[in-house]
Amino acid sequence: MKFIVHHKMNKGLIYFLSHNLIDRKIDYNKKIIYGFYNDVYILFKFETDEIDDSNSFHIIIREESVKRWSIDSGLKEFAPKVGFPKCIKYEYEYLLKNLDFKNKKYILFWNFGENLFVHMKNSNIERNKEIRYLRKLTEKTTFFSDNFIDDDYFKFPILDSKINKSLTNDIFMWNYLAQITWANEFSETFKHLNPPYKLGVSFRAPKPHRIDIIKQLSEINNREIFLSFSSMLFERFKGYDNPSWDFLNYDNIYSELKGVKNLSINSVGEMENTDFSDLNFTSNNETYMEFDYYFRILPKAKIQLLDETHSYSAEDSIPMNLSEKTYILLLANIPFISTHHYPFDIIKKHIIDIEYPYYDDILNIKNNTDKLVIFIQKLLNNFDEMYPKIQNYTNTVRNALLHKINSENSFLEHMTTKIKE
Repeated sequence: MKFIVHHKMNKGLIYFLSHNLIDRKIDYNKKIIYGFYNDVYILFKFETDEIDDSNSFHIIIREESVKRWSIDSGLKEFAPKVGFPKCIKYEYEYLLKNLDFKNKKYILFWNFGENLFVHMKNSNIERNKEIRYLRKLTEKTTFFSDNFIDDDYFKFPILDSKINKSLTNDIFMWNYLAQITWANEFSETFKHLNPPYKLGVSFRAPKPHRIDIIKQLSEINNREIFLSFSSMLFERFKGYDNPSWDFLNYDNIYSELKGVKNLSINSVGEMENTDFSDLNFTSNNETYMEFDYYFRILPKAKIQLLDETHSYSAEDSIPMNLSEKTYILLLANIPFISTHHYPFDIIKKHIIDIEYPYYDDILNIKNNTDKLVIFIQKLLNNFDEMYPKIQNYTNTVRNALLHKINSENSFLEHMTTKIKE
């Protein structure tokens, strides 16, 4: 089985595509990776020069195409013009017009942490042009997405059957984009800590429901809760409005948060009181998130509140996905509660078939802030009883996830068991 990758060779993509390849050999000069999976000989050739592409699969990765070098460079133009997520429709249309489906077999990875469907309205999703383009594209290619679609909920099973899941590849993509290996390393530190708070609630992106959560938890004035909001996005977008929320201005919200009692403003950059505390100068690679999150946030509390990316808009009929937010807590082995039940649904379906010990409570909350605050008070009042059950759940899920990460390759599993050359 032979794959031609339409991107420059780099370590992030090597691990993303070929993790757990047996007898893996990497030739950086020839830009080739080869080895075995399920007794099938696998060869990856980065870029299309100097190789016979007959009977090969051509791999296009959306994130590489829009952010870095790619043979299919035309995909870069849409996001700057129309923004995200409107650009997705134009990306699909571009591929439909420009790929040689008659003579080549394509594998598309549209796994980039953002939900493909959450921005669509249920009332017109069947007639949506973006969906029509996606249907055509999934019929002509082998299409992978990090949206873990639940057949029982999603209204269009014909589309679901054409979208493939790649759990372990999603993990490696998140490591490539957000360095989540730090979380796995941090687990060894966290298990020896004695955090001063029972519950940690910390946010970076200022979504309306998160601001509401902070305000309501501030009002109950419980000293067992660590409340924090990072200054990172407020610094980056000083003077701007948040395009996702017409009424949300970064400067106004930041000023409002400064007045919330019991809230710690987690300054990370130039807004710090001293230059020595500016994490921009400690940055490794491209981001200082690791220093901020693993040194200033996670050690504060025994349990963290998880608010997944699209919890605020999650509906039973819209397929949801996990982001680095859930994967980091699992890999760091840090117990968590959630503002919505869908992360636990995805964990049960795709990682290990066990139920969260307080699933019914979370199902009832479903991102209702009033109900969430009531559950948090229940947790704090019964902490000695509830905490061990949540910790045991996290231990079990983490072990199952690590086993998959260290022994499987979801993409290659699919290709070697379901695809005929």
